[in-house]
Amino acid sequence: MNQPSIVLIADDEPLGQETLAALLSPLGCHLILASDGAETLRLAIATPPDLILLDVMMPGMDGFDVCRRLREYAPLADVPVIMLTALDDRESRLRGLEAGADDFVSKPYDRVELRARVRTITRLNRYRRLVSERTKFEWVVENSDDGYLVVEANGAISYANPRARLYLGTRPEGDIESTFLDLAGNQYHLEPYTSWADWFGLPADQRASPRALVRPASDNATIFMLQVVLQQMAPDPRPRCLVRLRDISASVVNQHAVWSFQSLIRHKLSTSLSQLIGGLRLIERLDLMPAEGTLADILRIALNGANGLQADVDGIFQYIDAPALIGSVQADCPLVDLPAIIAEVDANLTITTYLMQDSPVRVPSNDDLAISRYGLQLIMGELIENARKFHPTQNPAIEIATMRDNDALLLHVRDDGLSLAPDQLAQVWLPYYQGERNFTGQVPGIGLGLPMVASMLWQIGGSCRLSNREPGPGVDVEIRIPFAEHA
Repeated sequence: MNQPSIVLIADDEPLGQETLAALLSPLGCHLILASDGAETLRLAIATPPDLILLDVMMPGMDGFDVCRRLREYAPLADVPVIMLTALDDRESRLRGLEAGADDFVSKPYDRVELRARVRTITRLNRYRRLVSERTKFEWVVENSDDGYLVVEANGAISYANPRARLYLGTRPEGDIESTFLDLAGNQYHLEPYTSWADWFGLPADQRASPRALVRPASDNATIFMLQVVLQQMAPDPRPRCLVRLRDISASVVNQHAVWSFQSLIRHKLSTSLSQLIGGLRLIERLDLMPAEGTLADILRIALNGANGLQADVDGIFQYIDAPALIGSVQADCPLVDLPAIIAEVDANLTITTYLMQDSPVRVPSNDDLAISRYGLQLIMGELIENARKFHPTQNPAIEIATMRDNDALLLHVRDDGLSLAPDQLAQVWLPYYQGERNFTGQVPGIGLGLPMVASMLWQIGGSCRLSNREPGPGVDVEIRIPFAEHA
């Protein structure tokens, strides 16, 4: 909503103040009254006005001196000043112009003329301020380290600052002919996949869903990731969206540094826990533990607590290890090992998974996946364990289907558990760049494993998506794992 114009009236006569206030009140201005030159300067500094109506003939400091001092004070130097005078001689007007006045109104006032001049000058001053602020804003955007684009409903780019052009690989100047998604898709993976479907027309609550443009790590470059934030612009005949691209690759590298630091303490924790658990188990095996009584209870509590702590520490370090599980040539996993990996996971979780007939055992054995065997085992374990964890009776019917998709393997893990609400589906694959908040598993209905699966897949150029199973209930998790390039 537009704020009313602030008009400062400086007149030493109360009748003069009342007359001007009555004339200007129909314009809806916010009026400030001053009775002398010193008060005029004080009030103008405290509340910078859009216009000053300044009486020439005031005691002490007259209107010419006040105007001169206003022009010498930088924050008020551009405020329009209309001088009110009963003097109609040429010399007085020249003095006013030399002092910095913008206009003159003679007493007695012509009501229509005074209102017209006030209305015109306040509008021009507001417009001048808007132009000034816009110039400052444009400078900030043009020199920003973030990329900014204005994207039309059809995907056309009507504006892109230099940083956005750099990120999308376009010419430094001139019109951009390709659409935003075409440019982004040529250089990056759009993650998470489900957040980009129909992205422009999404409702406001889903436009805030996490999105990223990811260039996977390679032999000579680390992962490059851009955080993408969408903001629907004010309604107008041409629906448009403001897109901000922020380089968060450093955040990923920093997180890896954190993981490296955490790995330094692994040995100390593991050694201490092993000694603790080993000692307690030795007491148990040597029949040194009392059969009953307080001491027996204390030893059992200590052993159970130590075992639980060991499991928690193992889980944390397993998660820390996730980025290292992306495949090098030495770590590639043969595709034919997938049935055995699933069988191992089933045995560890004491669950039965149905591997459908289009399993990868029919794919030539020389095809390898661009991820280590342990990494693939970890992914399958997380997906199968999630299916059990969120099943109403923890006894799901799980089926796994596979198919080749050009240079990658598509793998579906389907269960008959709970279906997810739309807001959960929109947030299920939390971006890797958001760090610790995601890793703690605070997203409703989603555990720690899914963000880890996403981070691993994105770094090797894979992808992941989750949808409700049709027909329900249950969910269908689809992951795409590239084949190793050497295969």
